[in-house]
Amino acid sequence: VTVGDRDGTAAVQAFLPGAVTVTTGSTVTFRIGSDVAHSVTIGDGPDGISPSQWPVSGWPSLADVGTDPDASPAPVDLGVVSYSDGGFVNTGLLPEGTTASVTFQTAGEFQVYCADHPNMIATVTVVDPGTATATTQEQADADAASTRDALLGQADSLRESRLADVESFSSSDGTTTWNVFADAAGVATDLPGGGTMIAA
Repeated sequence: VTVGDRDGTAAVQAFLPGAVTVTTGSTVTFRIGSDVAHSVTIGDGPDGISPSQWPVSGWPSLADVGTDPDASPAPVDLGVVSYSDGGFVNTGLLPEGTTASVTFQTAGEFQVYCADHPNMIATVTVVDPGTATATTQEQADADAASTRDALLGQADSLRESRLADVESFSSSDGTTTWNVFADAAGVATDLPGGGTMIAA
């Protein structure tokens, strides 16, 4: 599952795909696909603390694996954690290319989200073997591409309208001031590959 994506000046803040079905004991690998930092978070974090400040739980922190998060951190593989219903795991904010994997030990429907972008949610449905069909990698890749294309399609029309609104003003000192607008488009539900997102 890719966490976020990008294309030029547009960032896709969604899980790609946003819904997968796996069997109990299966491992799902999440890879940060955008230069916007994201987390992989499951469960309820500590009360009274902003989600973006929740501690790393389950995985090693970037500092623990020798990466300086303040110096354009290089991507790393944080390894695999085990998750059971009712637990809490959180990677903290991760740089592009970093991977973190989760082995789901109990059947159920689990929301995976970015602690810094709380409307960016994926659903992992965990079923006992033989009770339902698991998502293949080929299906996951196709659903991810559908979601990415749909979201970037919104960004294209928004970009065109904003470029048409660019204004410039000449000042008496010979300088020019440009007003260039930036904006976001969002779809709250019904992404082609499942899940929800916050902005494109």
